[in-house]
Amino acid sequence: MNTMKKYSLIVFLLLSQFPGAVFALEECPGSQGNYRNWTNCKGIFTRANGDQYEGEWKYSKADGLGTKTWANGDQYVGGWKDDNFHGQGIFTRANGDQYEGEWKYSKADGLGTKTWANGDQYVGGWKDDNLHGQGTFTYANGDQYEGEWKNGKAVWTRRLFN
Repeated sequence: MNTMKKYSLIVFLLLSQFPGAVFALEECPGSQGNYRNWTNCKGIFTRANGDQYEGEWKYSKADGLGTKTWANGDQYVGGWKDDNFHGQGIFTRANGDQYEGEWKYSKADGLGTKTWANGDQYVGGWKDDNLHGQGTFTYANGDQYEGEWKNGKAVWTRRLFN
């Protein structure tokens, strides 16, 4: 199952557990120029450079569930808090790199999976956008290492064999 379908399924399942939680929000009032007054509503705001946020707003900031698509093709879908990625979400770069997992104030923090466009992948702990804690790094050629990372550096690893 591709990542977008998987994420859509997760969102659907979450929303089915809390009926009306997201859809109870009213559309944000007025034009996009009035977004500074948006709170407890859902709306779409597009910047002059083409960046767009669609989702929930609180006190003029992205807050709740939403999607931001940058003009360069990058996209984030997931939780927001005070205009930051927060909670569960998926960030996909236009070049194909993708991180899916936990976020804290726009940094990968908690458990997550990063897949690089070249096929390398890391599954495990993150802190402040760095590999941190237990995890497994798999190279595109199939070489696989599990171990512990601290602030983005391997503390110890061992090679796994198929």
